[in-house]
Amino acid sequence: MKGPNPFYQWGREKEFEGRKTEMEDFRAALAQLTAGKSFAILLRGFPGSGKSALLRHMQHESEHNRFFAPVTGVSEGEKTDSLLNKIKAEMINYAGEKVGEGLINERTGANLRKLEKSEFPFSFARALSRSTEGIVIIIDDADGLKDPEKLGEFVAVSLRKAEREKIKLGFVVTSTKSISSLERPAKTMRLPPLQEHDIRNLIGLALKKGPPKMGEECIKSIMEDSEGSPKIAKEMCRIIFDKLPDKEKIITKGHYLAYSPAIMSALGRDFFDRLYSKLPRSEREVLRAFAEVGKPANISDIARKIKKRHATTLALRLAERGQLERVDRGLYRVFNRLYGRYAMERG
Repeated sequence: MKGPNPFYQWGREKEFEGRKTEMEDFRAALAQLTAGKSFAILLRGFPGSGKSALLRHMQHESEHNRFFAPVTGVSEGEKTDSLLNKIKAEMINYAGEKVGEGLINERTGANLRKLEKSEFPFSFARALSRSTEGIVIIIDDADGLKDPEKLGEFVAVSLRKAEREKIKLGFVVTSTKSISSLERPAKTMRLPPLQEHDIRNLIGLALKKGPPKMGEECIKSIMEDSEGSPKIAKEMCRIIFDKLPDKEKIITKGHYLAYSPAIMSALGRDFFDRLYSKLPRSEREVLRAFAEVGKPANISDIARKIKKRHATTLALRLAERGQLERVDRGLYRVFNRLYGRYAMERG
C-alpha cells in the first residue's frame, strides 16, 4: 500500500530545500535586528515560485529566535489602510496564541488588546520589548493591494522612526510586481527557479524510503515542464501519487504522461485560472501570441503578428504581473510553458 499522499506536506520541511541562500540572508537580517538595526525585505518572484512557502519558514525562524512574527495575507483589491487594521487584529490574535505557547505572558497579551487604536506598530513593539527580541511584520502578496506604493511609504517611515527610537522592527513583504516605494528602504530578494537537484531533494524528502520511488525520467519530465516552479512541481507530484495504483513500486515517466490531462486540469482550476482571469482581454491576446511562438520572442515581432499598436505596453504590463519573463533586451517568454498551453486552450 502506498499510504497517505506525502506531497500535501511539500515545502513544510524544517530544512527548506532550494532556498538556503535566502534563509541565510534572512538569518543575517534577524541577527542585525537583535543588535538593534531594523530591516525590510521585499521578496519577489514569478507566480508559483514559492514566496508564500518561504514566508512560513521565515516565520518559523523568527519564532525560533524569540521574535514576534505574525503573517498577514492581502486580499485582492484591498487598500493599505485596511491591511494595516488587519495586521493589528492579526497581531492581537497571534499574541493570544503565543501566550499559550509561553513566548509572552498573559499580562502582555492583555495589554496588546488595549492597543488596537494606539500608534502602530510602535505601541505594540514597546509592549513586547521585555518579552521578545522584537517584531517582524510579515505581509504576503502585497501586489494584491489597490495602493501598494502607500504600503512602501508606511514601511519607510516606520523604519526611520524605529531607528530614531531604538525599536527593533522588521518587515518581510512578498510581491510579484515591483513596488518602487518599498524597493528603496528594503533589500530585494528575487527567487530564481529551483534547480533539478532541489526538485530531486524535495521529492526524496517526501517519498523517503518508499515504496513507491520516483524514476529518473519522471523526475526529469517534472523538472522540464515545471521549469523550476515549486508550486507546479508539487501539484504534478500530488496528482501522480493520488492516481498511482496502490501496488506500484516505481513512478515512471509513463505514469506522468498518463496523468498529464489530470495535472493540467488541476493546475488550471487551482492556479492558472486565478492568474488568467485577472487579465483584460487585450493582455490575454498578447499573452497567447507569446505562448503560440513557444520560445522567447521579440515584442516588436509580436506586435506585428497581432497588429496591435500598444502591444509593447501590454507586454510590459504582463512582465510586471510576472506572467512574461524577460530573457534579454526586447525578448520575452511566458513564465511557464504549461501556463502558455492553458492560455492557448482558454482562447
